[in-house]
Amino acid sequence: MTIVTFPSLPMPNGLQRLPSSATLRLMAATQSSESPFDGSVQTIAMPGAKWHAVLTWPPMPPDVWRVLQAFVTRLGGRAGRFRYTHPMTWRRSPTPVLSLGAPVVSGGGQSGATLVTAGWTASTALFKAGDFCSFVDPAGRDRLHQVLADVSSNGSGAATLSIAPPLRTPPASGVAIECAAPKAVWMLASDDQGDFGQMAASGGARASVSLEIIEALV
Repeated sequence: MTIVTFPSLPMPNGLQRLPSSATLRLMAATQSSESPFDGSVQTIAMPGAKWHAVLTWPPMPPDVWRVLQAFVTRLGGRAGRFRYTHPMTWRRSPTPVLSLGAPVVSGGGQSGATLVTAGWTASTALFKAGDFCSFVDPAGRDRLHQVLADVSSNGSGAATLSIAPPLRTPPASGVAIECAAPKAVWMLASDDQGDFGQMAASGGARASVSLEIIEALV
């Protein structure tokens, strides 16, 4: 399946046009069973947790919203897949990205909620709790993870990250870790996404839209 890139939506000053509002949450996947005897509930975490977001753009001029509308049309509802850096994944850590080194996954066959990494600048503050990173899995899909605790590299430039969601598939050893613009592969949450509302006050030229998207796991 082809994975396309979210389109550029520039503003007159050359900056990227971001949504005016955005939500981001990890949809947990759990399974529960309740005892018929005492009502106690046992809940276990399943491996299907995925990111969910709602993005809203304010009224945009036609040369912008037409581009976004064409992109949504091209996706063909839930069938399409696209790469996107969510605006809420900006870094909190005071260390500039260019000062982090060349971080990579260290060791193959990793699983669970920790990621062993190397290649960082030695003895450097890397992430604040809540920061994000991503890497490309062996199938070529960007996997977005949130770092759950502050972490610094050791004197050898190694660090172990506590992350959510847990690793779905073992990343390849040596694959680069993206910190500046972490990405995920997304899909529309439903086939009826993409209602562009025209603004009567502007003669129908400007239009706004909200898109609900979810991480595409396969």
